[in-house]
Amino acid sequence: MLRRQAIKLGSVLLSALTLGGWSLFRNKGSEPLLLSARDDGDGKHYAVGFRLDGSQVFSTQVAQRCHAIINHPSLPIALFVARRPGTESYLVDLRDGRLLQTITSQPNRHFYGHAVIHSGGEWLYATENDTTDPGRGVLGVYRFEGERLVHTGEIPTHGIGPHEVAWLPDGETLVVANGGIRTEAESRVEMNLDAMQPSLVLMQRDGTLLSKETLAQQMNSVRHLAVGSDGTVVACQQFMGDADETAELLAIKRPGEPFKAFPV
Repeated sequence: MLRRQAIKLGSVLLSALTLGGWSLFRNKGSEPLLLSARDDGDGKHYAVGFRLDGSQVFSTQVAQRCHAIINHPSLPIALFVARRPGTESYLVDLRDGRLLQTITSQPNRHFYGHAVIHSGGEWLYATENDTTDPGRGVLGVYRFEGERLVHTGEIPTHGIGPHEVAWLPDGETLVVANGGIRTEAESRVEMNLDAMQPSLVLMQRDGTLLSKETLAQQMNSVRHLAVGSDGTVVACQQFMGDADETAELLAIKRPGEPFKAFPV
C-alpha cells in the first residue's frame, strides 16, 4: 500500500513542469529549453536558458533575485518572478534572452516569488504582500497587451504570506499556498512565528473563496504545490518550529477530501 501511494505521489509531483527551481519550455518546432534564475560569485542576478545538452542560450542580467519562472502558453516569453521581498519581475524573450519588460510592483506591494498565467494567455496572477497590513496576501492581476503586462487590480488570497499559486485542472479554479508568515516591506524577517496562520485555499479567479484549510501544526508553513490531472493537490511545507520537533513536510488534498498530512 505504501509503495502504491509513493508511486501515485511521485506522479503528482512530476506533473508539475517546475523541477527544483527549473522550468521546462518547449516551443513547437524547437528544442526544449531549461529556464532558471541564478546568481554569480559577485552576487549579480541572471535569467538563464539552457538546452538539454547543457549549452547556454542566454544569460540576461536582472536587478533583483528571481524565484519561479512562468511560461506563456502560446508566446515564446516567460516571466521571471522576484523572490520575496522583490519589487521587480522580468518578462524575457525566450528566443534570445532579450528583456522585454521590467514589471514593478504596485506601491505598498512586493512579490512573493510565484505566478500563473490563465490558459487563454491573457491574464496573469502573482502572489504579493500588502505591506500596509504586513503579510496580507493578494494576487496581483495583470493583463497581457501583446508582449507586455499591465496591472489591472488585485484579489485577496484569504490568508497571510502567499507563496505558490497554481491552477486546478478546470483551468478556472486557483489553489494558493498561504505560508502564514507575516513579513514587512524589504525584509525576510518573520514577525509572527508564535502566531503563524498557514492555509491551503481554493478560490475562483474572481477572488471568491471556495475553501480554506489548515494543518494540525501551526508552524508548518504551506509553500509549494503540485497538482495532478484528477485535481489532487500535493503541498510541501517549510517547518518553522524547533529542529528536534517532528513535522510532516508533505500534505495532500484529494478531490472531495480534507487537506491532511501525507506521512512519508
